[in-house]
Amino acid sequence: MALGNCRSSKGKPDIIFLSEAFTRPKIMASLAKVGFTQSYTYFTWRVSKQELIEYVNELVYGASRNYFRPNFWPNTPDILPYHLQNQNENSFILRYALAATLSSNYGVYGPSYEFYENTPVEGREEYFNSFHLFKLEIHESNL
Repeated sequence: MALGNCRSSKGKPDIIFLSEAFTRPKIMASLAKVGFTQSYTYFTWRVSKQELIEYVNELVYGASRNYFRPNFWPNTPDILPYHLQNQNENSFILRYALAATLSSNYGVYGPSYEFYENTPVEGREEYFNSFHLFKLEIHESNL
């Protein structure tokens, strides 16, 4: 996913354009070069220590460091990564801590992350009951 903002350079520098799409790293880099500097990243799918080290080094020391501002998200509104499926709160807390310490821009998709929603559609990186994620629910912990 690329999430970008681009400032208008023609007379209205205070206008920001936003863009969001699933895309590949080369396209994210191209978008960043033309001004869409903020972007989701593949952090969501980097799990092992080695994968995280390599990915962060690529972002910090690679050519894109001059124009690309990565955002680390442990989840998104429509993606429940395999490593969070059927896991307890420790996995969610760990991923949040990693996102917050490895990137200056980070976030989570609200209710599903806060309540450790971890039930997937079998064999997919998708929330089982995604409909309820978009409606108001009263949880016992709120009472």
